[in-house]
Amino acid sequence: MAVVAEGPAGANDTLLSLHWDPRAQRLIGVVAATTTLQLHSLDPSGGGAWGAPRALSGVPANWNALGGNAATASAFDAPSRRLFLLAGHDDPASGDVAFDLATIDVDSASVVMHPPLAPVGMPGCNSCLEALAV
Repeated sequence: MAVVAEGPAGANDTLLSLHWDPRAQRLIGVVAATTTLQLHSLDPSGGGAWGAPRALSGVPANWNALGGNAATASAFDAPSRRLFLLAGHDDPASGDVAFDLATIDVDSASVVMHPPLAPVGMPGCNSCLEALAV
């Protein structure tokens, strides 16, 4: 076994939430870019080629936060081609964070639904515990 130098990282060479996509044979994940969310992918075999980042459509304009340590707490359902993660709005003035459970269609690179989550159970901690608001 040998360590192979990757070379300098490119601007889009970031992948935090590693999910294996068996259909595409790639690792996929969502990354917060400057003005939107992007779907990133990496081919771990051979040369380890990065796919072109795909901006997600359907992202609410006020979203400025990814939950779960920059979306590393996320899940991918390969049969439905859906990626699930926490995303929402962080209000720096109040410190409140309002998260939604975002569902992303990886084939179309779009947010297909995002029901809101409601804080529960922890006085003085508005985002410590979340529950689906049904």
